[in-house]
Amino acid sequence: MAKRIDLREYQENLLARFREQAGQDVPAVRLGMLAGGRRWLIDLHEAGEVAPLMALSPVPGARPWLRGIASVRSEVCAVNDLAALAGAAPTPLAGASLLLVNARVIERTALLVERTLGLRKLADFSAAGRPSAAPAWIIAEYRDGVGATWQEISLTALMREPGFIHAVA
Repeated sequence: MAKRIDLREYQENLLARFREQAGQDVPAVRLGMLAGGRRWLIDLHEAGEVAPLMALSPVPGARPWLRGIASVRSEVCAVNDLAALAGAAPTPLAGASLLLVNARVIERTALLVERTLGLRKLADFSAAGRPSAAPAWIIAEYRDGVGATWQEISLTALMREPGFIHAVA
């Protein structure tokens, strides 16, 4: 069984190391994820922790992105497929991970992703603007050093989307 990563503790340790190396200038970092074949960046303040995928129970009448509910540390958690939310094919469950959303954003909610890609410094990217046709929860687009596109999302904005909130018909 894969070990659960406590993102908050990891982030605090990482920021402490950055402070030691660079004084008080702490670089902006995001958590990189892969979902729907696309690269995503998520603010660590909105992320809770990364956990292995648990058994899912389907929710009758749910929209395609609400893949089901899972028991995470004995609490029921709604599992939402980031790829399906973005209009891509559903994420294959084999090898997938859960990104638990910080409870300050919304309680008992997780995003299903293909895998995590680690922490990324925004200083390593060049800004490419915001795609004009993108939903409001996609807040920026970047290019990395090899030209790959990354989209930054706001989990707070996503959780406020009326379609997201009303995921069950």
